[in-house]
Amino acid sequence: QAELVAAQRQVEEAGLPNARTGAADFPLPSLRDTLDRVVHELCHGRGFAVLHGVPTAGFELPQLERIYWGLCTHMGRGVTQNSDTGLIHYVTDGRLRPRQGTRGVGAPGPVELHVDLGDTVALYCVQQAPDDPPSVVSSSMTVYNEIVRQHPEWLPRLEEGFIWDRAGEQAPGESEVSDYPVPAWSKAGGTVTCRFHPKWIRKGLARIGRSLTAAEEKIFDFIRDVADANCFAFPLHA
Repeated sequence: QAELVAAQRQVEEAGLPNARTGAADFPLPSLRDTLDRVVHELCHGRGFAVLHGVPTAGFELPQLERIYWGLCTHMGRGVTQNSDTGLIHYVTDGRLRPRQGTRGVGAPGPVELHVDLGDTVALYCVQQAPDDPPSVVSSSMTVYNEIVRQHPEWLPRLEEGFIWDRAGEQAPGESEVSDYPVPAWSKAGGTVTCRFHPKWIRKGLARIGRSLTAAEEKIFDFIRDVADANCFAFPLHA
């Protein structure tokens, strides 16, 4: 914790905005091995990791943002995934809830399993919701392997992809849906990748006047059932 706090103060005193802060500006020498193991686990292991002990108490929100951003610079390159080009998204139903588009980030209620837009997504739990809901993850590679094992005939349709809704975040005059079908699973150079969000797919299809066929609904049901059966729920707080 002391190293994270010291690095935050260093960036704060230098007046660096998050967008201009890199790993060299946020030194974490004693955490290097731990963060390298996290990156390896993300890329070659289970696909997710949980870090406990990141400080939260006694800091203002801008300071917490610097800690979060600085830590993440050691594990990848931060990119925006929303229309206002924000680099940090608040998942909250309070005054800081994101208001752009129709994505509903932070809205109360359960969230179905899905794949986000970045290669890796990080969450920094500053204050858990009063009802203490668990976070739930599942392996898209497990789902893929079960499709290969039980229904390989579905792979061409999944690789062909689906039109996605753009959740109201397109530029003025641009289409409300993706310009091309987005593959649900694809394989290149021996690496399988996944981009699957059933809610955005259903909304995208509705915008162009169609819906999933009965055969496609069967595929989506299978994906949901396998993901649910193999999910892992855990608390974000310590």
